[in-house]
Amino acid sequence: MTEDIKFEQRFVDSAVDHVNEDHRDAMIDILKGLRQANWVVDAELVSFDKEKIEAKGLELIRKQKILKFCSTYL
Repeated sequence: MTEDIKFEQRFVDSAVDHVNEDHRDAMIDILKGLRQANWVVDAELVSFDKEKIEAKGLELIRKQKILKFCSTYL
């Protein structure tokens, strides 16, 4: 029964906004811990579902934040 559970997009969007506004430090820790992405200096949640979270990781190069992408599966 739980295999059929899908999150409504409006709830996903609201949760993503909340995480990006209030929990960016946690996203950095997730990318560093689960993906061994020690280069991450900033992170942003892109989307999630019951199987994975997708996040953008930013690396600091010559004092500029450069986008790198990580997709983290739970």
